[in-house]
Amino acid sequence: MKLYTFLFLIFFCNVVFGSPLNHNTQFPTLYMFMSPKAESPDIVEKFRFSVSLDHTSVHINKNSSKYDVLMDMEYTAVTSTLEYKVFDSTSISLEIPVISMNDGFLDRPLADYHEAGNFPDYGRNLRPHNQFDYYIRQNNNDWFIAEKGGSHVTDSTIGLKYIFYMGENFKCSGSYRVKVPIGDDKLGFGSGKFDHGLFILTKYKLDSFVIYLNSGFILIEDPKTIGADIKTNDVVSLFFATEYMYDEDLSFIIQFNGFTNHIKNSDIDNFDNSTVEVSLGFSYQLSNTVKFEFSFSEDLTYRASAPDFTFQTGLVMNFGS
Repeated sequence: MKLYTFLFLIFFCNVVFGSPLNHNTQFPTLYMFMSPKAESPDIVEKFRFSVSLDHTSVHINKNSSKYDVLMDMEYTAVTSTLEYKVFDSTSISLEIPVISMNDGFLDRPLADYHEAGNFPDYGRNLRPHNQFDYYIRQNNNDWFIAEKGGSHVTDSTIGLKYIFYMGENFKCSGSYRVKVPIGDDKLGFGSGKFDHGLFILTKYKLDSFVIYLNSGFILIEDPKTIGADIKTNDVVSLFFATEYMYDEDLSFIIQFNGFTNHIKNSDIDNFDNSTVEVSLGFSYQLSNTVKFEFSFSEDLTYRASAPDFTFQTGLVMNFGS
């Protein structure tokens, strides 16, 4: 039965090209808050399903007069997104991430990479290799108690997109998203609160190039905790991407995702600084029906809310009428 379902998807769906990489900034605290999403202003033909697989490494070991933070782990996230066309100019969407945090296996290769490139290693060499540890404490009170292993659903997002203008080479849409608190806030997989975001999405096509420029504003609520008193900031975001359509099957993409900090006055620079992350990747049409993506992401702003690196792969399928 599973095989027949897969074959049905392969033979009865069409893939939409000309869109940013299906990648969001993968940072542990951002699974508890809404963060900006790489998104095209296009409305789906009828129904779109995408699934992405991200593997991320992060290392932060810092303290201030208010906060003690230790993040030393690798984690894998599988994000499923459904988008449905309601009217010619309107679609709704649902995004559900599932995450597993673990010891990892990349500390030695990462140490060699940072040494070879003379890049900062964030104090990674001072910790045992491939050993999980994750806590955030405010005034010696825990925010949550992290759990290694297992698969955990995090807070999920419902979206509404409306296209304002659709020309031959230029498109502009507005998007409203609400984060629904279904993740376990006691384990650090959710905030227990709703967040709301408004975004303007634009796309401009020039010969073989497609340019995306998005901006947004996110209202962040203070999270539930098991003891800490965490205060948050509302977030301003800016997204820019350029896609080069090499041919009808293959495109190359570079994109920049920037946003202001979520957590207020922590005196931890990774929380207090704004973030800019760059992603480099490609999108390839494996057949008439399946679009494959691969990307590598790196933070450009040293000491910000972005992981050391992220590898991402994904499939996107779009059902026509």
